[in-house]
Amino acid sequence: MKNLNIKLVKKLRIKTKISISKCKEALLYNNNNYKKSLKYLINKTPNFKNKCNNGFILTETYNNKSIIIKIKCESDFVSKNKNITKFAKNIILYIYKKNIISLEKLKKKFSSQEKYLSIKLGENIHISDFLYLTGKYTTNYTHNNKIGTILKIKKKTNKNISNKIKKISMHITALNPKFINKNDIDNKIKRKIKQKIYISTNLKKNNNLINKKILNNKINKKIKEITLMEQKFIFNDKMKIKKYLKKNKFYIKKFYRLEI
Repeated sequence: MKNLNIKLVKKLRIKTKISISKCKEALLYNNNNYKKSLKYLINKTPNFKNKCNNGFILTETYNNKSIIIKIKCESDFVSKNKNITKFAKNIILYIYKKNIISLEKLKKKFSSQEKYLSIKLGENIHISDFLYLTGKYTTNYTHNNKIGTILKIKKKTNKNISNKIKKISMHITALNPKFINKNDIDNKIKRKIKQKIYISTNLKKNNNLINKKILNNKINKKIKEITLMEQKFIFNDKMKIKKYLKKNKFYIKKFYRLEI
């Protein structure tokens, strides 16, 4: 057995972020062979069986691209670890630089780092999802790294409205609209809403006009709750979002929201 190569220990430590003792173990076992030691560490990853019921959300905007990513893990304690933050930031930067659009390719690229991080922190960690928006006017917002929103707008004014756009992304993060306009809701979703309300209210299947009116009122109320334009603005509950947008001369083109 050769003497332990300290330079390879450092190299393996920098590459994997795994403890020095485990890097030494891998190199000793593989007779200072760097590539075999990397594979050894991957194969030694524990078979974590606990469900990933926690995680970390990160959003960033680089130039004209806003990105949101969800990293899943087992515990809230690990979700707050600085290594998770660094991992997520590196992934977002890679998405931006390489124009990645496939989750499958992204997971494949970072599969080894996922495993190294799992070993280091002692629980299952994996990339769950990512989304992005490109355009001249995009923004992002994250709340406690548990909920995040990215937003794309088109404006009809030359004024700087970045603060106003940020408030809309905060609103979306807080109230979780599913659609921008009522017209975006297709008939299939409307039927599901109607069926849920019908069951919850126990309305009888007849032609009773009172029953129909109650049902329609509840359906309309639910649609308003999940439609961004119909929601009351969290920073001014006397104004709907559609009025706020009209007043400030911009409109929403697209948004994505992820949460743990």
